[in-house]
Amino acid sequence: MSSIQKNNLEKLEKLDLNQPFFNFRGCTEAVYPGTQYAFRKICALTGIKLVESNDQTCCSGHFLLFNLTTSMGATAIEQRNLNIAKRYSNWMITLCNGCFSSFMLGYDFLQRDPELREKVKAAMQTIGMELVSSKEVYILQAGEFMYRLRHFIKNVIKRDLNRSRIAVQYGCHYLNAHPDNIISDPENPHFVEEMIQILGGVPVEYQEKTLCCGSGVTQRKVHPNASLMIGYEKMKSIRANNPDLIVTICTYCEMEMDNNQLEFAIEYSDDFHIPVLHLAELIGLLIGLDPEKELHMSSHKTSVQSFIDKLKPLPKE
Repeated sequence: MSSIQKNNLEKLEKLDLNQPFFNFRGCTEAVYPGTQYAFRKICALTGIKLVESNDQTCCSGHFLLFNLTTSMGATAIEQRNLNIAKRYSNWMITLCNGCFSSFMLGYDFLQRDPELREKVKAAMQTIGMELVSSKEVYILQAGEFMYRLRHFIKNVIKRDLNRSRIAVQYGCHYLNAHPDNIISDPENPHFVEEMIQILGGVPVEYQEKTLCCGSGVTQRKVHPNASLMIGYEKMKSIRANNPDLIVTICTYCEMEMDNNQLEFAIEYSDDFHIPVLHLAELIGLLIGLDPEKELHMSSHKTSVQSFIDKLKPLPKE
C-alpha cells in the first residue's frame, strides 16, 4: 500500500458520519434492485443520512466507452450530476465501479485539458451551473463506505456468515483506473476480506484475484470470445478454492460473473453454480432483509439459495 492509499484510509476512518451523503444511483443497479434497497437499509440502520435526487442521470460512462459521445460530452454530463450532488452534500457515494471511475476520469479531464475545461464550463453556464472540483464533491466507492461502517454493521446484523467461504472480486475500475483515490493496495486489496471476517465468514484467497471479471465493458462487445475466456479463467481460479459465494463491490462485475456462468455451461460445458452477490446484498441478508420480497434474489441468474441456507441466525439476547 502506498503512502497515498494509507492517507486515504486514514481520512476514511476519520470521516464525519453525522453529515448527509449523496447516493448516486447507477444504471446497472437496476439489474439487481436488491442492491440499492439493501444499501439504503444499511445506512438507515447505522444512522447514516442518505440524500438522493431524481434530477440525476447516468454517469455517462457507457456513453464514452462505447463511443456514443466525446470526452467533452461525458465530462459535461458528469459535471451536471456533480452540481446536483453539491446541493445536498460534499460526498457522493456510488455502488458501481464504473460510476466511480467515470467521475474520477471527468475530474482528470478537467485538470489535464484546458480547452476541454473551458468548453465544459461554457456548457454548464448555459444551464445555470458551474464547474465542480474534486475538492468540492468527493467520490466515495460504496464498498469503502460500508467498510467505514463495519463495526456499526456488526452491531445490527441478525444472521452470521457461519464460516461460509467467500471469494472477493474488487474490479478493475476500482483497483487500477484511479489507484491514488482508493484505500487499498491494487495488487493486494483486503478490506472486504476484513469485513467478511468481522461478520463471521472465511475469506478465500485465489490466484486470479486481481484479474478482470471478463467484461472490460467494451471488450465484452468488441472481443466477446477473449472476454469470455478471461472470465472463465477467473472463475476456475475461484472454484479451485471451494467458495460458497463470490462477493463484489461493483454491480457491473456482479452482473458479469453471475450471467457468465450460463455462458460457461454452453460454451465450455462447465457448470459452476457459485452464487454472486454485491457486498450490499450480502449485508442485507445478514441484517434480516427478506431474500425475495426485499432483495429480489430471483433476479440472479445463478441461484443464491445454497448460500442463504448456510446463514445462521444469531441468538436473541
